[in-house]
Amino acid sequence: MWEELKAISHQCILGDFNVLLYKEDRRGGNDIQDTEIREMAEFIKYELRWNGAYYSWTNKTVWSRIDRTLVNIHCYEISDFTQNHYLANVLSDHSPMLIQLPPSAKPKKKFLFCEMWCKHPDFTKLVDSVIPPNTNNPLNQLRTAMNKLKPLLELARGELTKIQQLLQEDPLNSRTIQAGKEARSRYITILSSSMALMKQQCKIEWISYGDDNTRTFFAKAKQRKLASYIYQIKDEKGNLVEGFDKVEQTMMSYYNALLGEQFITR
Repeated sequence: MWEELKAISHQCILGDFNVLLYKEDRRGGNDIQDTEIREMAEFIKYELRWNGAYYSWTNKTVWSRIDRTLVNIHCYEISDFTQNHYLANVLSDHSPMLIQLPPSAKPKKKFLFCEMWCKHPDFTKLVDSVIPPNTNNPLNQLRTAMNKLKPLLELARGELTKIQQLLQEDPLNSRTIQAGKEARSRYITILSSSMALMKQQCKIEWISYGDDNTRTFFAKAKQRKLASYIYQIKDEKGNLVEGFDKVEQTMMSYYNALLGEQFITR
């Protein structure tokens, strides 16, 4: 059955699987054996983000997590902030699952240093050109340099993208042997840089060339990024706050009250 399900393209499967995925998925009752989780573990690709109670079924003696929302890599690529919320089971032995589609826009991307930029021949020159004179505040010096460096690095990345597109149209320029060698060399450099970027984004080292791995690692990188986003939080009174804007306001209010709003230099 699991092999037949794998053949379906976009998959979002939810409900009572009556199968456990991890050894901690049952509390009470008999010990979990490896044979109980093996087939499910081999089938599953991604479980949708979730919140609420961990155990989804109980007979008041045994608690198990057997209700899930599973998606494959095709569906995961378009799911973004979709999440599964486990509601209180009330009179049922199962916890109802509510699929939430948050309408909020994605948070702004933060600027991260990419190791692949070091391979660019003009990288050191770019960095030197934006470093400000020594000041008494190293943090401000670093912030100024990063703000100036970001658009320059984005420009360099855009140039590399244009080269890659040209090489895809004519990867082996037959006009001259030398031009072909240069094109090949540039292409390999760009490809290696792309792989290095994916490794850094998804924190996995066993990446290799190929479409399947590329799709997998982009999904892994996205999984890590989505895990860092906070869509809902409880305020000091215990009220649930949802939405990126409201979460931001709640956290800002908390830390303003904790640390104060006025910046004092030392």
